[in-house]
Amino acid sequence: MGKNIYYIKLGKGNKKVLYNGAHHANEWITSPLLMKFVEEYAKAYVGGYDLQRYDIGELFNTSSIYIVPMVNPDGVDFVLGAINSFNPYYQYAMSLYNGSRPLDQVWDANIVGVDLNLNYPAEWEKGKENELKFAITGPAPQGYGGKSPFSEPETYCGWRAYKSA
Repeated sequence: MGKNIYYIKLGKGNKKVLYNGAHHANEWITSPLLMKFVEEYAKAYVGGYDLQRYDIGELFNTSSIYIVPMVNPDGVDFVLGAINSFNPYYQYAMSLYNGSRPLDQVWDANIVGVDLNLNYPAEWEKGKENELKFAITGPAPQGYGGKSPFSEPETYCGWRAYKSA
């Protein structure tokens, strides 16, 4: 839906780690969890104390931790009821949802029915085999990896930002 996807960088070192949350729309709780980690890390860095036995000053100088708190903002908004029912994206997503279980239990995908966890190039072809096994033929609440790896802006932009940093 054209929303920005933000990231936070902690540290300035050459070792890089990427943490991201809310790949699956119904797992939105991972976003505040990651933000709590950022808060605790920042407090430890400013206060000059260890965090879980890690020397945060040393970690800051040797590593760069990238945090993408919410990879799937459109899917999260859909699951949490924050999209107007007159919105064409809402109507499209609802057309993919069969209502067999509550929306917040079944909806993993982004707003156009792509499961972002399955949209990366790592073993993408195996995901396509799995779709056939479960008769997933296109966009769906869960299990559809997209037309191609990185077909979704959520996965492509986040990965590109991480790789270029």
